[in-house]
Amino acid sequence: MKNTVGIALLLSAIWTGSSGFGAESAPSVVIRIRDGRITATDANSKRVADDVAGRDDAAVLQAVIDGSGRGRKITLGSGRYVLERPLLLDRACVVEGEGRETILVPPKNDFALRIMKTANSPLRSELEQPGDDGHVKRLEGHLYPVTVRDLCIDGDGRGRGVFVEAVFNLTLQRLHILRTEDGAGLHLGGFVMECVFDDVVVHSCGNLAKKEAAVVIASQPAGDASNNIRFRALEVIFPRWQAVHIGAGGGAMTPRLLFFQQCFFHGQLPFAKLPPCDLIHVTRSEGRRGVVTFTDCRITNVHPEHALVRVGDARVTLSGCVLGGGPGRAAIRCEPSGKLIVRGNTFHDDSPKIFREFALEAEGGEISFNGNVVDSARGNRISLTAVRSAIVTDNRFAIESDHATVLLADRGAEGCRNVVIANNSFSEPRVKCAIECGPHSTERLEIHGNIYGGTYARGAVIRP
Repeated sequence: MKNTVGIALLLSAIWTGSSGFGAESAPSVVIRIRDGRITATDANSKRVADDVAGRDDAAVLQAVIDGSGRGRKITLGSGRYVLERPLLLDRACVVEGEGRETILVPPKNDFALRIMKTANSPLRSELEQPGDDGHVKRLEGHLYPVTVRDLCIDGDGRGRGVFVEAVFNLTLQRLHILRTEDGAGLHLGGFVMECVFDDVVVHSCGNLAKKEAAVVIASQPAGDASNNIRFRALEVIFPRWQAVHIGAGGGAMTPRLLFFQQCFFHGQLPFAKLPPCDLIHVTRSEGRRGVVTFTDCRITNVHPEHALVRVGDARVTLSGCVLGGGPGRAAIRCEPSGKLIVRGNTFHDDSPKIFREFALEAEGGEISFNGNVVDSARGNRISLTAVRSAIVTDNRFAIESDHATVLLADRGAEGCRNVVIANNSFSEPRVKCAIECGPHSTERLEIHGNIYGGTYARGAVIRP
């Protein structure tokens, strides 16, 4: 019988309008915890429900969300709300806290928030007039719109953070998602469209045993996956598995048009705790529109046998990023079906004790590596194996290595082809050579306009 009467009073007050308003016209609702009791008031501090003691926090908060009226603002005051089940946001609303002092504790093995369309969600055509092109009708399967801002989800070693599915025009802003070690801090499922994640911190989330990343953007077996999603100032720190996994799940419908701007990705510390995986893994993105971009991001610290960024069957662009500062086999690794643009980035290592073999390691794929600065006391070379095409131009290399700075390698009898290496500045303190070409990697090869100012054991260029 825990809390049954209190919740009933709360529902009655909001739904039947005993406080002077009904569900469709309800003003903002403010929820606070005082002396172990939850109090709900309207924007004029008029109480809309009796205090609720001995509470089931999830049931009380869900009652307010369900009864507050479509599109209304719900403010969660400072305090610690321990949830025995996820809070479901399935209608247009604004939920805001009072910063990190508003704390939601997720249930074990489940999410604190589930933002998704249900049978109770209003149709989008109820919120705006459909256009002649039928675009609104096509989006009827989406919840629209929702804003969640200024609160903290703290799993304290359990639970998950936020699950999103079938939502159009969602904004998550100024959230801290901490220590959700049962799984993801943020999980995007199917039909997530034109959403913004702004100033979101995901710290110590994910699960190594389940191989679940801190941020999951999943593929789907049918329908549609996430697309037109913008992340600005996302910070993923000390993930328990990968920081971000795009295309997880192996479904036929894959994410597309994902934009990460001014984000920060940092693997575990100390190094001994680094999980054996890549930091960012783009498994798949959709065909010609499957663009994933990272702009002005900081990416650092991954397991010594893995890459900071791994590109599978996807189109990925990195521009203006800073990569390095910790261990890892490669800063970027591109698989045979990948299409990769790397432009205007800085690759660095802070200490000769830290060895990263490759700034870029690619086998197959289509590569554009332009205008980057590659600087390292050890390693950080470029290795291209049997790539279909590559443009390596206008870069500055200043590394130390026992190998070539740029290697065009064969895979058996298959070599690199359609390669241009031009207008680069090589000023290595010590390397084998600036450029080395395998016996089969000379088909449609152009090398010109480079400046060789390094110290070379075998000469600037080695080619058959």
